[in-house]
Amino acid sequence: MPVLIKEEILKKLLFLMTLLLLCCMMAVPAYADFTADGITVTIPDGIALTDAAHSKAISISGSLPVNKIASVTVSSVNGFVMKNELNEKSTLNYTVSSASKVLAPGDIVLSANSAAVNTGKTATLDFKLTGTPRTAGKYRDTLTFTLSLRDNLLSRITVTTAPNKTTYKTGEDFDPTSMVVTAFYEDGSSQPVTSYTITDGAAPPPAKQA
Repeated sequence: MPVLIKEEILKKLLFLMTLLLLCCMMAVPAYADFTADGITVTIPDGIALTDAAHSKAISISGSLPVNKIASVTVSSVNGFVMKNELNEKSTLNYTVSSASKVLAPGDIVLSANSAAVNTGKTATLDFKLTGTPRTAGKYRDTLTFTLSLRDNLLSRITVTTAPNKTTYKTGEDFDPTSMVVTAFYEDGSSQPVTSYTITDGAAPPPAKQA
C-alpha cells in the first residue's frame, strides 16, 4: 500500500503584474522578482497589450528539497477582464494561455520538483485581447502569481539492495551491512533512506512452523 504524506501548503507569495491598454503606447511599471526560502520566481515586468498576442516568460529557480514540489498559479483581480480607469463599465476581455491551453483564474502555470527548480524551469505565457475597446482611455487589470510549496507525496519505500548477510541461525542478530533502503516519490524522484529503525533485529526467535 502506498504511504501518503498529508499535503501541506507551506507558504504563499504574491506577485503583481499590471496589464495596460492605451490609445497610444505607454510604459508599464515594473515589479521586482521575488525570492523566498531560497526560491526565486521571475515574472514579467508588465505588459502593454495591443491587437497582437504577447508572450512573456515566467521562471522558477533556487534550492528545493527533494520531498517538496513548487507550483505557481495565476489569478486576476477582475477575472481576466480589464476595466477602463475612468469608466469601469467599459471593459476589455483578454486570455492568458500556456502550452496552447487557455487558463482560468487559479490555474497552475508552472510546476516543478526539486530537480527542475535546482536547474531552473521556464514557462511561456501568451496574452491576447479578445475584445475591442469602445471607449478611449486606460484599461487595467492586475494579475497575482502565487507560489506554493507542498509535500512531494511518498509512493513507496523499498529495499533496493539486499544486505550482505541473508541467511541466519536461530538467535543471530540481524546485520544490515550494505543494505540500501530507497524512498520513491510521486514525481518519480527517489532518495536513499538513512534514518530507519530495525524492530526485533536482535536475536530473532525461530520461525513459526506452518
